[in-house]
Amino acid sequence: MKRILNLVVSVLALGVLVPALSAQIPQSGVINQPLPQQVGGIGPDGQVYYAALVHAEQGLFSTSLTVGLVNPATAPTGVPSYNGGTVAAGSNYFECVAVDWAGNYTLPSPESSVVTTAFTGSVQVTCPVVAHAAYYQVWVAASSGAEANYFTTPAGANIGTMSLPIASNTAGTINTTASAGMVLIYGVQAPRKFVLSAAYTNATATGTTIFTIPVLASTSYTIHCAGLYKAASGGAFTLGTAGPASPTLVTYNYVNQTALSTAAPTYLNYNGTGTSYPTGLDTTAVTTAATYMPFDFTLMLTNGTTAGNVTVTGATISTNTLTVAPGSYCQAY
Repeated sequence: MKRILNLVVSVLALGVLVPALSAQIPQSGVINQPLPQQVGGIGPDGQVYYAALVHAEQGLFSTSLTVGLVNPATAPTGVPSYNGGTVAAGSNYFECVAVDWAGNYTLPSPESSVVTTAFTGSVQVTCPVVAHAAYYQVWVAASSGAEANYFTTPAGANIGTMSLPIASNTAGTINTTASAGMVLIYGVQAPRKFVLSAAYTNATATGTTIFTIPVLASTSYTIHCAGLYKAASGGAFTLGTAGPASPTLVTYNYVNQTALSTAAPTYLNYNGTGTSYPTGLDTTAVTTAATYMPFDFTLMLTNGTTAGNVTVTGATISTNTLTVAPGSYCQAY
């Protein structure tokens, strides 16, 4: 019987508590291993973000927090210098555009101006600070409202220096609309471990489900299963899989031991790659019957556009009972 686990995720970003998000994860008869209570990392903008987990049971969660850059409300300031460049004498008009690490940008700031003299070589411009900005474009012109060239501040800084004549800076067209926003924390997939709490058995040649692993659409996974199995005389561990329709890539490797020997145990190996889930892996009867031996199965999956469940199944030959030992597991990450 399936049961629904509720995973409530709160995201802490820069000390601000974002309203909780929730996800429902279907599970089947397995022991659920606890997740860490906090997951965090450094974002591409160099800042540290954390996802704090509440009621953190084993499962899958995905959060997305989109924060728009706030348009700069004040004008930049400029300070001329008598050295460090070749800026010509005259009026210089400035507007600042904040840009985040994903390339999203704000509307231009209000305009300001600085008058340079014949002895002025450069202008230091300080842009108004915008939260989450990676750097700033400083747009320049010789007359008000005519900004068509820009230079950029160093990464992480809101202060830059114009050392070249206006027309020698990068040419472009200043934007008239802002980007929608930037993603600070995007889809997060927690490792999941599914452990058999009791022995699995099957005495038929028709596969039945051992493990069920939920998967998201358009997402890549590695699913690794391992443990011990035994089969009655004439039986086998015939492993199969199934999952959502039209996967983009399915690569697998299955190894199981079929005979015990002190020096030279016998293993069988099945592997392949393509776009179909593997089925009917190993229909060779065990040499050593009714004795636990190891198995190891890895499935590398790039799922298609349909979310659903990947199932790992077991079958045997004829009616010779297959048993998979408690503690055997699959882990998806």
